[in-house]
Amino acid sequence: MKSPQQPFTQGESTMSYTHLSIIERSKLEILHSQGKSSRAIAQELGRHPSMIYRELDRVAASHPYQATGNCIPSYQVVGKVKAA
Repeated sequence: MKSPQQPFTQGESTMSYTHLSIIERSKLEILHSQGKSSRAIAQELGRHPSMIYRELDRVAASHPYQATGNCIPSYQVVGKVKAA
């Protein structure tokens, strides 16, 4: 299993589905605000580029990425109701 500190190398498969920690989200926010590409951020964080793309896309439509406040499940966001 790959440790979180090791950069992802192409062709390598990791099947661990871990969430970004608040520290990783903070680094992501800083790197994104500096204009770094998603691939560069992924390499810096040791995560797969698709994870970074998804994380940024998840909040891109509504506002700039912020490490805090983006972790709220969508059904808890004001104005949205989870179907029973």
